[in-house]
Amino acid sequence: MRISNRTYRFLALSHFLALSLAIASCSDSNGPESSDPPGPDDEPIAELSDFNSASNFTVLREPGPRLPVEEPAKQFTDADFAQGLPSPIIQVPEGLDTAVNQPPFFANLDNFDIVAGELLEVVYLPQNPEGALPGMFPEKLPQGASFDDNFNGSKTFRWQPLQMDVGISRFTVTALDPANPLYRTSQPILIRVTLPDDPSTIPNIPPMLGEFRAHTVRVNDPVVVELKGSKR
Repeated sequence: MRISNRTYRFLALSHFLALSLAIASCSDSNGPESSDPPGPDDEPIAELSDFNSASNFTVLREPGPRLPVEEPAKQFTDADFAQGLPSPIIQVPEGLDTAVNQPPFFANLDNFDIVAGELLEVVYLPQNPEGALPGMFPEKLPQGASFDDNFNGSKTFRWQPLQMDVGISRFTVTALDPANPLYRTSQPILIRVTLPDDPSTIPNIPPMLGEFRAHTVRVNDPVVVELKGSKR
C-alpha cells in the first residue's frame, strides 16, 4: 500500500506528540519538584566578632609560679656612696659545710669616683681560701663597657662613661667556687660619674645600632629585622 507524503507527515507528528506526552507524564509522577529560588531570608548570617558558644564556665588562676617581674633599678645617692663598698652577697647551696669550704671573695675593691669622658679600669682577681682559682662573670655591663681576660686569673673592667652616665651606678661581679659553682659571692661596687669643668672634653661617640643576634632561617622564610639606634 502506498502512503502519501501528507499522510506520512501526519503519522510522524502524531507519534512525536504521543512520545512527548508520555515523557511529561513520567516526569510529573516520578521526578523531583523544583525548589523555589533563594530569597532574602536564605542569605547566610554573619558571625559577630564577640560570638562565643562557651557557657557556664569558671576562670581560675594558674596555680604555678608567677612570671618574674623586673624591679626598677635602685637610685643611689651620695649617702649610699659615702657608706663605702657594699656588702657581698653570698649564695650557699643546700648541704654545703661552710666550715670546710669557705666562699670565694674579691680583695682590694672599693667605690670609684670618675669624671665623664675618663677611662675607668678595675682589675678583678677572685680569691679562694682553699687555693684553687675561682671563676667569675659580670652580671650586667654598662653600655660601652668591657670585661677583658688578662689570662692570669684576673679580668679588667673597662668603661668610659659619658654625659648620659652621670650619677651613681652599681656594677656587680660574681665569683664561683671551683669545687661547687653554685657556691658563689657577688660583689657590687658603686661608680659615681660627674661632669667635668669643661664638658667639651667628653668624647662625642657616634650613634650605634642596638645589639643584633645571629639568626638562622630557611630559604623563602620571611625575615623581619627591627633595628634601633642609640646615642651615648
